[in-house]
Amino acid sequence: MLWMRKVRPNCVAILLFAVVGVAASEESTDVFSQELARFRALLSSPLPERRIEAIQGLAYLKVPSCEGVLLRLLKDPSVRRETAIALGRCGTAKSIPALIALLSDPAWEVRVQARDALCRMTAQTLEMDDKAAWENWWGAGDPAAREKVLIDGLASKDADVRLRSLRALRFLGSKGAEDALLTFVKAKRSSTNTDSRSWPWRESARKKQSRILPDSGGGPRRRGRWGALAAPMRKPRCSRS
Repeated sequence: MLWMRKVRPNCVAILLFAVVGVAASEESTDVFSQELARFRALLSSPLPERRIEAIQGLAYLKVPSCEGVLLRLLKDPSVRRETAIALGRCGTAKSIPALIALLSDPAWEVRVQARDALCRMTAQTLEMDDKAAWENWWGAGDPAAREKVLIDGLASKDADVRLRSLRALRFLGSKGAEDALLTFVKAKRSSTNTDSRSWPWRESARKKQSRILPDSGGGPRRRGRWGALAAPMRKPRCSRS
């Protein structure tokens, strides 16, 4: 599902992209092509920092056609960590076995990034040191069964499970999963906006805001986007000499 890989795993973003974001302007397409060609050229640079720049650029662009190039770059220890991160952004099911193999890499940072990519792409939460568990999970099921588990996860009462399933369908979902995704998005859009439990990212943002902008203690704040500005200001205390 190419259209899903161009947006973040946000229900609203997926819906908006499907409705109004299909066509791109000629200017934006030309810039994209220029950047893609530049990053591809940097991949053959003898300098590791240039190859890392190319890998990070391809990961930012999220180009699925670059997956084969990234998989070959896993043989280069100098860029293996960045390649694992990139595969976690623009890879597909083809990258899963290679990422599982990286769980036994001698470099700790490579193993960490490989596990993070696997969790993002599969919605699994297996441990980094349990490579056998990852291999058993991947080898036990077929693509249709894994997709069904992710689709069923969209109806979970656990907000984290819903969000992980939605993100993983971007990587492992087939075209047949689009109907289930659109149904999920429409159901969330039709629900009341005040139900923060159905929108885990909104609840998370609210909690972060409450930590960043605490109540000043001068009385209850107004509810609303700019509620923090409604709290009365305290007069600064003058220091005594």
